[in-house]
Amino acid sequence: MPENLSPSVLIAGGYGVVGSDIARLVRAYHPGIRILLGGRHPEKGRALAEELGNAEAVALDLSGKQPLLAEHEAPGAVIAAVHDSSNRLLDYAISNGAGLIEIARAGDELMRAMIFTAQRAPKKPVLFSSNWMAGIPAMLAREATADMDAVTRLDMSILFYGKDRGGPDSATAVDGIDAPFIQRLGQAWQEVLPMTDPRKLRFPSGKKAKAYRVNMPDVLTLPLASGAASATVRLTVDSPINNFLSMFLLRSRIWKLIPRETRRSLVHNPGPGARHEVVIEAEGTGKDGKPAKRRLGLLDPQGQVHLTALGVLLQLERVLGLGGKEALPAGICFPETAPDFERLHEMLVKEGVEIKRDGF
Repeated sequence: MPENLSPSVLIAGGYGVVGSDIARLVRAYHPGIRILLGGRHPEKGRALAEELGNAEAVALDLSGKQPLLAEHEAPGAVIAAVHDSSNRLLDYAISNGAGLIEIARAGDELMRAMIFTAQRAPKKPVLFSSNWMAGIPAMLAREATADMDAVTRLDMSILFYGKDRGGPDSATAVDGIDAPFIQRLGQAWQEVLPMTDPRKLRFPSGKKAKAYRVNMPDVLTLPLASGAASATVRLTVDSPINNFLSMFLLRSRIWKLIPRETRRSLVHNPGPGARHEVVIEAEGTGKDGKPAKRRLGLLDPQGQVHLTALGVLLQLERVLGLGGKEALPAGICFPETAPDFERLHEMLVKEGVEIKRDGF
């Protein structure tokens, strides 16, 4: 799509911590796109709109009963950088023929949103990208297994730095962390317990840590996209003390008795910023019938907010078909749906995101 014909893009939560990073990346790479920064208090987004140029802060109240954007034409795409539990953004995008990128759903809420979408037969892509870091690790995992004839094991392990930048939604990742969930193991879907099955890893920075099994959308999408017989997502935080304390509280059942904000603070106390690291490991059989192994590490010196925003930018390009590429098909899509690996690596290099392979 030529840039002079680029549609406008509505970013719900567009002047928040993640939303503002998304907006700046969209502007840097696609100067012709008009950006609508949506939120309950548009006056807070006016300075960012002026900084971006060709942008406007607009009122957006997901809990209200008024039309979502009564005074504006429908944008070409909607980016949901906030929780849309009422499905107002989702309904608005589908009803107005706009593409949608969702990055803030998980669990049962995500399942309900997919059913809601399927029943309405959208005419544009609805890309559920609540995967870790808006799907960048998921796309790298898909690439790592693309040349395998069969995948026996696919693991994604995350090193989370508690002092990294992050908005209020970042801390909600620990909500429900103590609940059992379904995971693919040995070609069967089984219920497993969280914070179990530890694995000690060396991350790209050289830091070693023990990561524990957790639930997130990647647990479902990774094995279904790659055909992996077993797929696991693990998480560890950079503070050994907080890691040990969290494990003790979970196993002693004290966890549920602790106030929610205290639980969240064990994992996330937003600071000035920190790096973010992920390790992806895959084992299987190559096209030649021989055993195949892949191991790569992802390190973003600018941290999780930057990496998430970069993931959203990549998904936006796919939804709108920017850069002369064909847009994703109408209907429900995921980060692993026809990823553009060439563009992915091009953007990672441009944005200073490191990819290390094998030993690192």
